[in-house]
Amino acid sequence: MSKLKSFLSKVLFSVVVILLTFVFLPQNTIVKAQELTDDEYDRLFIATVEEYIGDNYNGTVNLTATKDIIYDMDLKEFGYIYDFELNDKNGYATIIDSRGYPELAEIYFDALYPFSCDETCSKIYIKNLLYIYYSEGSYYLTTGDVLTEEEIETLKNVSYYSGATDIEIVTETIYYTTKVETAQKQLADSYPSVDAIAYNNACAPIAGTNLIQYWDRYFPNLIEDYSPGIEIGSHYFYSFPNKTVTNVGAELYELMGTNTNGAGTTINQFKNGMTQYCSKRGYNISYASCMSFGNFSYSKAKERIDKGEPLVIFTEPVTFAKIESGEGSDEIHYYKMELPHTLVAFGYKDIKYTLSNGQTRTDNYLEVESGAVEYKAGYCNVNYETTIDDAYGVLVS
Repeated sequence: MSKLKSFLSKVLFSVVVILLTFVFLPQNTIVKAQELTDDEYDRLFIATVEEYIGDNYNGTVNLTATKDIIYDMDLKEFGYIYDFELNDKNGYATIIDSRGYPELAEIYFDALYPFSCDETCSKIYIKNLLYIYYSEGSYYLTTGDVLTEEEIETLKNVSYYSGATDIEIVTETIYYTTKVETAQKQLADSYPSVDAIAYNNACAPIAGTNLIQYWDRYFPNLIEDYSPGIEIGSHYFYSFPNKTVTNVGAELYELMGTNTNGAGTTINQFKNGMTQYCSKRGYNISYASCMSFGNFSYSKAKERIDKGEPLVIFTEPVTFAKIESGEGSDEIHYYKMELPHTLVAFGYKDIKYTLSNGQTRTDNYLEVESGAVEYKAGYCNVNYETTIDDAYGVLVS
């Protein structure tokens, strides 16, 4: 109850009015008549509406919109719900932060705003088409019916939650007299780097998309009409993601059944979805375990990477690391994510230090594409604040 009282002592709502006009010129240039609030939620909302307008309208298009804070079941700020009118048609959109950055949860261009409670209520997003609100100590359906304790617990088990506080940042400084990279392997000079698609809890489809783009280098029909990167001499650089690549993520989201049995994707769902995707295009996919007696085997992981196989890794928690090297010291910034997470590793690196006190220390890193916006690519120290539940070398043939 103290948590709720503390919450209620804060401002419960914030409304920003957005007024703009889209004018489509002959070249489909978009002119915004009035300046918008330029936060990342608004940019995602406007980009989504612009795409819809481009596909469905010609001439002048009038959009009027308001946004209101949306909360999760723990009454943490979770994103925004937009109530808009597009050329006299009502619609609404919900953009949430369940993984540390905004993602479009849903948008409807011919539907009424789901809330009718007054401005003192806290609007809550559970999952697609399911909203409730909190007011004066109770949870309510949007119809105004009070939820029972049993109903509340049921909704808590299926609800999405804010990702805004899921990242813990810690810094460590290593002072050394010598530093040697004793082993290193990279599967490319830059890696596939999808970190978001238009769905929430989608880290598994995102990881799958990065794997598909990686293997498209060797099997061009994995992604139709697409060049995954460029080779310069003996170096290979993967391209930044575009709509063709994110469409792969959308297909994998459906094939994996993400969010159909609770939030996220199970390991079996991931494998089945990847198998279906590859099979539809005439390829096989296989998985070589990097586990030994239930524990992650770093040596097995390195063996798979040495064979040219990227890894898919299932974790909870996972800690990413950024290494800043100085003279006689390395500063390591750790980013810890407490949520279940799926990511891909494309390389490894072992660093052996002789410390200033004469002792030695060896750090074992996987070079990863995290699939998380706040820490996109870098390293994961497999022995620091990371629990790897399962991991596989992934081979397409």
